[in-house]
Amino acid sequence: MHELGANVETSDEGGYTPLNCAVQEGHVEVVRVLHELGANIETPDKNGWTPVFIAAGTGCVEVVKVLNELGANVETLNKDGYTPVNIAAQNGLVEVVRVLHELGANVKTPNKDGATPVYSAAQNGHAEVVRVLHELGADVETPKKNGWTPVVVAEMNNQMEVVRVLNELGATTRCVEIISRQIP
Repeated sequence: MHELGANVETSDEGGYTPLNCAVQEGHVEVVRVLHELGANIETPDKNGWTPVFIAAGTGCVEVVKVLNELGANVETLNKDGYTPVNIAAQNGLVEVVRVLHELGANVKTPNKDGATPVYSAAQNGHAEVVRVLHELGADVETPKKNGWTPVVVAEMNNQMEVVRVLNELGATTRCVEIISRQIP
Protein backbone atom coordinates (compact mmCIF):
# COMPACT_ATOMS: atom_id res chain seq x y z
CA MET A 1 0.00 0.00 0.00
CA HIS A 2 2.87 2.35 0.77
CA GLU A 3 4.18 1.80 -2.78
CA LEU A 4 0.79 2.97 -4.02
CA GLY A 5 1.12 6.20 -2.05
CA ALA A 6 -0.60 5.30 1.21
CA ASN A 7 0.36 7.58 4.09
CA VAL A 8 1.65 5.58 7.09
CA GLU A 9 0.83 8.56 9.31
CA THR A 10 -2.88 8.59 8.45
CA SER A 11 -5.06 8.63 11.55
CA ASP A 12 -8.70 8.26 12.47
CA GLU A 13 -10.73 10.85 14.41
CA GLY A 14 -9.12 9.65 17.65
CA GLY A 15 -5.61 10.14 16.29
CA TYR A 16 -5.06 6.38 15.96
CA THR A 17 -2.49 5.51 13.29
CA PRO A 18 -1.65 2.22 11.56
CA LEU A 19 1.34 2.00 13.92
CA ASN A 20 -0.95 2.30 16.95
CA CYS A 21 -3.10 -0.53 15.58
CA ALA A 22 -0.05 -2.76 15.01
CA VAL A 23 1.19 -1.99 18.53
CA GLN A 24 -2.18 -2.74 20.12
CA GLU A 25 -2.33 -6.11 18.38
CA GLY A 26 1.27 -6.97 19.30
CA HIS A 27 2.51 -7.23 15.71
CA VAL A 28 6.25 -6.69 16.25
CA GLU A 29 7.27 -7.10 12.61
CA VAL A 30 4.53 -4.77 11.38
CA VAL A 31 5.77 -2.18 13.90
CA ARG A 32 9.28 -2.51 12.44
CA VAL A 33 8.05 -2.25 8.84
CA LEU A 34 5.88 0.79 9.56
CA HIS A 35 8.84 2.46 11.27
CA GLU A 36 11.05 1.70 8.26
CA LEU A 37 8.39 3.29 6.04
CA GLY A 38 8.49 6.47 8.12
CA ALA A 39 5.88 6.01 10.83
CA ASN A 40 6.68 8.28 13.77
CA ILE A 41 7.01 6.23 16.97
CA GLU A 42 6.26 9.30 19.10
CA THR A 43 3.01 10.43 17.46
CA PRO A 44 0.34 10.65 20.18
CA ASP A 45 -3.36 10.00 19.74
CA LYS A 46 -5.91 12.58 20.94
CA ASN A 47 -5.38 11.47 24.57
CA GLY A 48 -1.63 11.86 24.36
CA TRP A 49 -0.99 8.12 24.11
CA THR A 50 2.08 7.33 22.04
CA PRO A 51 2.67 3.80 20.73
CA VAL A 52 4.75 2.91 23.82
CA PHE A 53 1.74 3.84 26.01
CA ILE A 54 -0.48 1.56 24.00
CA ALA A 55 2.03 -1.29 24.23
CA ALA A 56 2.44 -0.76 27.98
CA GLY A 57 -1.31 -0.61 28.55
CA THR A 58 -2.06 -3.75 26.58
CA GLY A 59 0.81 -5.83 27.95
CA CYS A 60 2.77 -6.14 24.71
CA VAL A 61 6.22 -6.62 26.27
CA GLU A 62 8.00 -7.42 23.00
CA VAL A 63 6.51 -4.36 21.33
CA VAL A 64 7.65 -2.18 24.26
CA LYS A 65 11.18 -3.53 23.75
CA VAL A 66 11.10 -2.95 19.98
CA LEU A 67 9.75 0.59 20.36
CA ASN A 68 12.53 1.34 22.84
CA GLU A 69 15.08 -0.13 20.43
CA LEU A 70 13.69 2.20 17.74
CA GLY A 71 14.09 5.20 20.05
CA ALA A 72 10.72 5.58 21.76
CA ASN A 73 10.65 7.57 24.99
CA VAL A 74 9.59 5.17 27.78
CA GLU A 75 9.00 8.12 30.14
CA THR A 76 6.69 10.18 27.95
CA LEU A 77 3.63 11.72 29.62
CA ASN A 78 0.06 11.61 28.33
CA LYS A 79 -2.44 14.47 28.82
CA ASP A 80 -3.18 13.35 32.39
CA GLY A 81 0.50 13.15 33.30
CA TYR A 82 0.62 9.35 33.31
CA THR A 83 3.73 7.52 32.20
CA PRO A 84 3.76 4.08 30.56
CA VAL A 85 4.76 2.65 33.99
CA ASN A 86 1.64 4.23 35.55
CA ILE A 87 -0.53 2.62 32.87
CA ALA A 88 1.10 -0.80 33.20
CA ALA A 89 0.75 -0.64 37.01
CA GLN A 90 -2.89 0.44 36.77
CA ASN A 91 -3.58 -2.54 34.49
CA GLY A 92 -1.68 -5.06 36.63
CA LEU A 93 0.98 -5.80 34.02
CA VAL A 94 3.93 -6.94 36.14
CA GLU A 95 6.22 -7.94 33.28
CA VAL A 96 5.67 -4.64 31.47
CA VAL A 97 6.54 -2.75 34.66
CA ARG A 98 9.76 -4.76 34.99
CA VAL A 99 10.74 -4.26 31.35
CA LEU A 100 10.04 -0.52 31.42
CA HIS A 101 12.22 -0.24 34.53
CA GLU A 102 15.00 -2.22 32.82
CA LEU A 103 14.74 0.21 29.90
CA GLY A 104 15.26 3.17 32.22
CA ALA A 105 11.74 4.25 33.15
CA ASN A 106 11.25 5.78 36.59
CA VAL A 107 8.88 3.68 38.73
CA LYS A 108 8.14 6.61 41.07
CA THR A 109 6.78 9.26 38.68
CA PRO A 110 3.32 10.50 39.74
CA ASN A 111 0.57 11.71 37.41
CA LYS A 112 -0.92 15.24 37.58
CA ASP A 113 -3.00 14.25 40.64
CA GLY A 114 0.03 12.83 42.42
CA ALA A 115 -0.89 9.17 41.91
CA THR A 116 2.28 7.11 41.68
CA PRO A 117 2.43 3.72 39.95
CA VAL A 118 2.15 2.11 43.43
CA TYR A 119 -1.01 4.13 44.10
CA SER A 120 -2.51 3.14 40.73
CA ALA A 121 -1.72 -0.54 41.31
CA ALA A 122 -3.13 -0.42 44.85
CA GLN A 123 -6.32 1.31 43.74
CA ASN A 124 -6.94 -1.37 41.13
CA GLY A 125 -6.10 -4.39 43.29
CA HIS A 126 -2.77 -5.40 41.78
CA ALA A 127 -0.84 -6.69 44.80
CA GLU A 128 1.96 -8.31 42.79
CA VAL A 129 2.60 -5.06 40.92
CA VAL A 130 2.79 -3.22 44.26
CA ARG A 131 5.34 -5.75 45.47
CA VAL A 132 7.43 -5.50 42.29
CA LEU A 133 7.37 -1.70 42.29
CA HIS A 134 8.60 -1.75 45.89
CA GLU A 135 11.41 -4.16 44.88
CA LEU A 136 12.34 -1.71 42.12
CA GLY A 137 12.64 1.18 44.59
CA ALA A 138 9.18 2.75 44.70
CA ASP A 139 7.89 4.11 48.01
CA VAL A 140 4.68 2.42 49.20
CA GLU A 141 3.53 5.41 51.25
CA THR A 142 3.76 8.33 48.84
CA PRO A 143 0.38 10.10 49.04
CA LYS A 144 -1.63 11.48 46.17
CA LYS A 145 -2.20 15.28 46.20
CA ASN A 146 -5.43 14.73 48.16
CA GLY A 147 -3.39 13.11 50.97
CA TRP A 148 -4.55 9.55 50.35
CA THR A 149 -1.83 6.93 50.46
CA PRO A 150 -1.84 3.65 48.51
CA VAL A 151 -3.06 1.76 51.60
CA VAL A 152 -5.93 4.22 52.10
CA VAL A 153 -7.16 3.86 48.52
CA ALA A 154 -6.74 0.07 48.71
CA GLU A 155 -8.86 -0.01 51.88
CA MET A 156 -11.49 2.26 50.34
CA ASN A 157 -11.73 -0.04 47.32
CA ASN A 158 -11.79 -3.18 49.47
CA GLN A 159 -8.54 -4.44 47.96
CA MET A 160 -7.59 -6.45 51.05
CA GLU A 161 -4.79 -8.46 49.41
CA VAL A 162 -3.15 -5.17 48.45
CA VAL A 163 -3.63 -3.85 52.00
CA ARG A 164 -1.94 -6.99 53.34
CA VAL A 165 1.00 -6.61 50.94
CA LEU A 166 1.37 -2.90 51.69
CA ASN A 167 1.40 -3.65 55.42
CA GLU A 168 4.06 -6.34 54.88
CA LEU A 169 6.10 -3.72 53.03
CA GLY A 170 5.83 -1.25 55.92
CA ALA A 171 2.89 0.94 54.93
CA THR A 172 0.97 2.55 57.77
CA THR A 173 -2.63 1.40 57.94
CA ARG A 174 -5.48 3.87 57.71
CA CYS A 175 -6.63 3.28 61.30
CA VAL A 176 -3.20 4.06 62.65
CA GLU A 177 -3.03 7.22 60.52
CA ILE A 178 -6.40 8.45 61.81
CA ILE A 179 -5.55 7.72 65.45
CA SER A 180 -2.13 9.36 65.19
CA ARG A 181 -3.72 12.56 63.82
CA GLN A 182 -6.10 12.71 66.80
CA ILE A 183 -3.45 12.30 69.49
CA PRO A 184 -1.89 15.66 70.45
